[in-house]
Amino acid sequence: MTGSIATNFCFMMSAPRMTKSSLVCLVAFAIVSVLVSSGTTHDWDVAVLQWFGSWRTPPATSIMQFISNIGNWYGEVPLLLLVAGLLRRHNRRASAWRFIVVALGAEGLYAVAKLLFHRARPTVLTHLSDAGWYSYPSGHSLVAPVIWGGGLVLCAQLAKRRALKRALIVAAVTMPTLIAVSRVYLGVHYLTDVLGGLSLGMAWLLIWWGAVSNTTARH
Repeated sequence: MTGSIATNFCFMMSAPRMTKSSLVCLVAFAIVSVLVSSGTTHDWDVAVLQWFGSWRTPPATSIMQFISNIGNWYGEVPLLLLVAGLLRRHNRRASAWRFIVVALGAEGLYAVAKLLFHRARPTVLTHLSDAGWYSYPSGHSLVAPVIWGGGLVLCAQLAKRRALKRALIVAAVTMPTLIAVSRVYLGVHYLTDVLGGLSLGMAWLLIWWGAVSNTTARH
């Protein structure tokens, strides 16, 4: 058992691979980061938040709060464990462990990024959701592509029915987007916060995707 854990740890340490897609996402994150740091996007960010504020209604707020909540730990942890459990059930234990490690790595990544940029939270609109420390990049938006996006794609790999596969792929794209939009609507993030988060989260997922989605590794 100890040997198996050591083998998987070593594989995780050597598995990251830069692809064209991950590089594009990293470049996008770098561009957004430079624009945010220089203050170039401030007026535009404020205008976008004000536009979102003009669309606030009680029903829409309830929906956005629900979406934001499932992008939090009490929505993502159950999904993470469910996906890992399904992978193990299909004899893909290595993928299950790697998915968990990559997800935990995404949590650490956004914490480090926030410390680097230390952007203050927006005060344009009343906050309709809990907001923690720094604003850029959005932690919800960074982690969502990894756990919701990557997790649902992994579930699609396991699904046998074509219709279910397609539905899971659509959800894998839709859920991170909705979670990101909800954070802007609720007034706790600028649009550039979520764009930066989505870009960095996708880059992180794509760098590790070859290891996580490896269907031939059955440890």
